[in-house]
Amino acid sequence: MKQRKKYNGMKTFKLPEDIDYENKAGFVYIVTNTKENKAYVGMKHFWSKLTVDGKKYKKTIESNWSVYKTSNTFLKSDIKANPDDYIFNILFVCNDEPTLKYMEAKTILALGAMESIWYYNENVQITLRNKIKDIETRVIKLEPQEQ
Repeated sequence: MKQRKKYNGMKTFKLPEDIDYENKAGFVYIVTNTKENKAYVGMKHFWSKLTVDGKKYKKTIESNWSVYKTSNTFLKSDIKANPDDYIFNILFVCNDEPTLKYMEAKTILALGAMESIWYYNENVQITLRNKIKDIETRVIKLEPQEQ
């Protein structure tokens, strides 16, 4: 495993060394509040596109994934205030954008996160233009890691 990266002394996601993220779209993650036994499922892209000089040309750069916490507003502030209460796990690393979106939605729905008081998730969105075929070749499932 790669050494856990820290941002301002806070925990972040760990990516196994044998995963070459340069050829991947992103990951589906779960952030767990160990004190309240509540969790949040989300996704993060490894790459971002920047518009250069206001033109249509876009440059691809590495996103802030290595220091990323979550997109959930409540969790952001609580993680900052109580970083030791949270565990960060990557569930799936996905090869492409449609698979990434699909796996996030599938995980949220499979866990019943939208119906449960034990999840912070408040919405799930997905738009796919084509059927996801050969899903097992597009996803790397990771086991939870010790924090």
